[in-house]
Amino acid sequence: PIPQQVLVALGGILANLMIGYFACIGAALGGIPDPILADGIVIQGVDPTGSASKAGLEKDDVVLRVGDIRIPAQDGVKAFVNEIGSKPEETIELSIRKHGEGEPITKAVTPNKDGRIMVQVKPNVAEMNRKTADDVGGVLNLASSEYNRLLYDIVDGYSSVVKGSSKAEFAGPLSMAQMGSNTVSTGDVAETFLFFAALNLNLAAANALPIPGLDGARVVSLLALALYGKREIPEKAQQTIEIVTEISGLLLVILVANVLFADIGRVVPSLPALLKN
Repeated sequence: PIPQQVLVALGGILANLMIGYFACIGAALGGIPDPILADGIVIQGVDPTGSASKAGLEKDDVVLRVGDIRIPAQDGVKAFVNEIGSKPEETIELSIRKHGEGEPITKAVTPNKDGRIMVQVKPNVAEMNRKTADDVGGVLNLASSEYNRLLYDIVDGYSSVVKGSSKAEFAGPLSMAQMGSNTVSTGDVAETFLFFAALNLNLAAANALPIPGLDGARVVSLLALALYGKREIPEKAQQTIEIVTEISGLLLVILVANVLFADIGRVVPSLPALLKN
């Protein structure tokens, strides 16, 4: 029966959603990070092949302004990425505080054609507090709040990609492993749980997309079949679906290959140049 097939198709998505929620409970038990942010963003990593490295930007530098635009405490990372991305191949002056200390100085950078200066950035945390709870109900409320926040951020991210208002850069398995390793190395149990939750929620969201080969496409086809009122798809329609599936599968392979190559380039910056030579 179609309802049972829909439940089977949704199994993987639901499993990732449940694991994500349990991970949020784990984070709530350890105390949800509640940072107090300051203006600017902190450079977390610098690709030696990018414009930022050539300009002398280093890890732990704090960027306060991009041109005449002040980087606010809230949504500072988004403001920074959007402002840099809006000026590809244009020279921009950054007001920075070296390693977060001393008076601001100016550095000139030139984003590449994709609007990137090849840095990893994070919010400028002035002080880290923790949201904690003393009873089971409080823990569940904290977990639910964080779970909803993560879901909103993920949906908002996908929405920005669809609308074309964000320059998305997909992280492949190497980058994900590197981020996971960096998170675990901090020794912060709550942060580790939240990374695991975000990973599972992202997997659920990606798997829910109506792309042939993913569970989302299977659910859509089953629902269409149920609405159409037939248990079997006509042969001609089945052949069309198979052709579309094969083409989509090929496109997915190409996308995965591109993501993996870019992924290797981020983790081993010198490799793309070596391959070109």
